[in-house]
Amino acid sequence: MVSRDTNRFDKGRIIRAVAIMLALVCFGCLIWQIVGMRDDPVGTTIGDYEGMTRDEIQEALNRTVEENMMTVSIASTAIINEDGSVRVNLVNPEDNAFYQQYSIIQDEEVLYTSEPLAPGRKIETCEIDGLEPGEASIEIQAVTEDTNEAHGSPTRVNITVNEAQAS
Repeated sequence: MVSRDTNRFDKGRIIRAVAIMLALVCFGCLIWQIVGMRDDPVGTTIGDYEGMTRDEIQEALNRTVEENMMTVSIASTAIINEDGSVRVNLVNPEDNAFYQQYSIIQDEEVLYTSEPLAPGRKIETCEIDGLEPGEASIEIQAVTEDTNEAHGSPTRVNITVNEAQAS
C-alpha cells in the first residue's frame, strides 16, 4: 500500500545513522577529489575545472554533493502479519531528488524488489515470499525518474524481521 503520510512513523536512530553515513561518504569523495588534484593527476579528471580557482572548484564540488544527496527512511523492524503480508514502512522523503528502489534481502537472496518510489511516497506493507523471522537487510538504490536507471551506489541497512504478536 502506498500513501503520502510520512509523519506517522518515527524515523529513529537508524535513519539518522544512514543519513550521517551518506554525508560522510559524500564528504570523503569531496576530500578525495581535492587531495587528488594536488598530487599527480594521473587517473583523475580535472578538465572540467581548468581555469577555475580553488574556491570555484570547491563550490562546484559542494554543489555536486548537494545535488546527489539522498535521505533514507526505513523502519528497523519488519513485521510478518498473520495474513502473510509484511509491514516494512519504506519512505522516500519528500525532499529527495531521486526515486528510490528497495530490495529486501535475507541470507544473500533478494526476496523482494519494489517499483521505483517517488519522493513523498511510502510502502507500508508488501507481499514477500520466503521471508522468515530473523535478520535481513534492505538495499536502497536511487534511480532516475524517467529511465529508472541506478544513480550512484546503493545503501544497505540491516533490519530485524519479527512475526506479528497474536492479539
